[in-house]
Amino acid sequence: MNRQSLLRLLGLLAIAGALAGYLLRTPHTPSGQPALQALKGENISAFREDFNKAAGEVRVILLLSPT
Repeated sequence: MNRQSLLRLLGLLAIAGALAGYLLRTPHTPSGQPALQALKGENISAFREDFNKAAGEVRVILLLSPT
């Protein structure tokens, strides 16, 4: 096996390992923190209510886009 073939094989193994790690991970939130939620039309009123309850505290809204 020449050097170029070996590098290709190692690259493919690295990509396969990263993909397997991503797919097999166990998503979790730290203890004491509520689970992350997706904001949708059916749960916007509950979000608004929880947000307004914490008026005297620091509140953070994180919006992520896949693009």
